[in-house]
Amino acid sequence: MRSVIFPNHPSFCSIIHAFELIHSNVWGPFDTALDGYKYFVIFINDFSRVTWMYLLKFKGDVFSSFQDFHMLITNQFSGHLKTF
Repeated sequence: MRSVIFPNHPSFCSIIHAFELIHSNVWGPFDTALDGYKYFVIFINDFSRVTWMYLLKFKGDVFSSFQDFHMLITNQFSGHLKTF
């Protein structure tokens, strides 16, 4: 059996600023919906690992949630998305 050594660095990405790289995923539909929300989308800042979650009633609401998220980081954090 051969052992594999991984570097101590927690990420293989060379991100050095917040909002340089955002990961996203859409989840659902769920059979049991809370107030009609059957989906949710998450946005994860690769630099800090902070995650934002938006509840969605329809899967087609993902783009408007992204627009809301983009406005949030632009206005609240003066951040600029580099890679999504």
